[in-house]
Amino acid sequence: MSASALKAKASSHGSSHSKGRSSSSRVGKRKSSNAGDAQSTKRRKTLAMRSKAKANNGDDDDDDDGFIELPLLKDFEGPYGIPRDQYLWGPLLAVPKEESIDDDATAPPPCVPVPCSNGGPQKRPVHAARALDLPPRVNVAVVARAGIKINKKAAERKNKKLSLMDMPLEIREEIYRNILVSHKPIPVYDGWKRVYQREKPGLDISILLVKKRIYAEALRILYGGNTFLYRLRDAPGQSYQMVGALQLAHLDDYVPGGEGEDTDDSITAHEPGTINIAKFAGLFRHLSIQADHNRHSAETQQFMADAIKVFATKPGETNIQTLSIMISPRYMNGDYTFVNFFKADSNLIEALKGVCCEMLHIKISNKYLNEGNGHRSTEITMALHHLRFVKYLAQQRLEGKNDIRKADPWKDDWLMKKFRRNKFNKINELFGKLEDQVFGACRRHVQQHVVNQSDQRDALGGGADDDEEENNIEWDEFGFDSDNVESDDDDGSEYEN
Repeated sequence: MSASALKAKASSHGSSHSKGRSSSSRVGKRKSSNAGDAQSTKRRKTLAMRSKAKANNGDDDDDDDGFIELPLLKDFEGPYGIPRDQYLWGPLLAVPKEESIDDDATAPPPCVPVPCSNGGPQKRPVHAARALDLPPRVNVAVVARAGIKINKKAAERKNKKLSLMDMPLEIREEIYRNILVSHKPIPVYDGWKRVYQREKPGLDISILLVKKRIYAEALRILYGGNTFLYRLRDAPGQSYQMVGALQLAHLDDYVPGGEGEDTDDSITAHEPGTINIAKFAGLFRHLSIQADHNRHSAETQQFMADAIKVFATKPGETNIQTLSIMISPRYMNGDYTFVNFFKADSNLIEALKGVCCEMLHIKISNKYLNEGNGHRSTEITMALHHLRFVKYLAQQRLEGKNDIRKADPWKDDWLMKKFRRNKFNKINELFGKLEDQVFGACRRHVQQHVVNQSDQRDALGGGADDDEEENNIEWDEFGFDSDNVESDDDDGSEYEN
């Protein structure tokens, strides 16, 4: 091939290559221009959205690094697209309101017994959410968005200081016992109305003056928690006046009158500075009557019976739990003193049968029988709760002739009648044996040298009488424990210490 032909072929090949490059460059420019137009359009939209967001938010900051661009619709397409459930398009839908329930048209909430509700049921709150300081019947989503609303009344109750009346009744009664109950018996005289000043129990009853409710609650503890000791002695002089702190009569104005209460002036009127026994006899629970060793005459026996008859009222008006009779017998003139007090037909036994009490205790001090050599005391116990029930049943029968609610449901049951009759006869039998029991306790603990000394005094005519000097026996002389127990039967028992 000639040189000219080769030159012509090379030039044609170069021109074709240049033409291809020019055409490809034109296509690339066209594509780049289209992509640039799309990007510029997208950029303009993004800038417009940014400016609109800034205008709405009032943000003048030019820093757009924290702005997040919203995805396009095509970004959600394809197998690798963004999940649609991660975005919520359009305005937020309002939470539908629940149907309100009229509280007046619904049944009241049930009453559930609570241990610390002073013995009665306690009503539940109308809305349980109020107890949690939440508005009633709220939606969880609304609470999460708007926040929990605080109940101002509940907050005020939480910030309020607790008082004595906010405590349960059991706690308040325990506080009253620590203040108003003495560790030893309270000595009284003059028909249970006065307290000896020289043996004052040291109780501060100022708490009774706080308010009426505290007075009503604490008064039951004052009279029911203490043991009142009645000493059969001569009427004391002016030096034995009632303690100022124990002048309970001045506090009687706080006691509200009950329905059907007797308002006779002869009954309610009482001397200032004394216990109104006619008004508060139903609050007494524990009574003790003590006769000194040298007071064993018939007058003392009648005095003891009169002291017991103060509480011999209708069944239900008094509630005596324990009645204790404390004596200190001696061997004189071939017999033991105080034994004749417990004869079956004596005034004392008649008074004991008339009072309604649960337990009867006869405490015998052996100080003048064995002079301290042996058991200090002997106690004879009788359960009289069934006698109390028989009295209540008789009273109920009299008052319930025309009232079916007070009728005895067992009146036609012959087996129940037999049971009641046997129990009643058993109690009468125990009262009949009481004299022998007291005599047996004295004879069992008397020392021979005490008998010899008494016989010598009787032979010389120098027997002791009620006018000799008193040697008071303390309460501890009648103390006893559970050692050496001799049980006679189920209803009467004898203890020695």
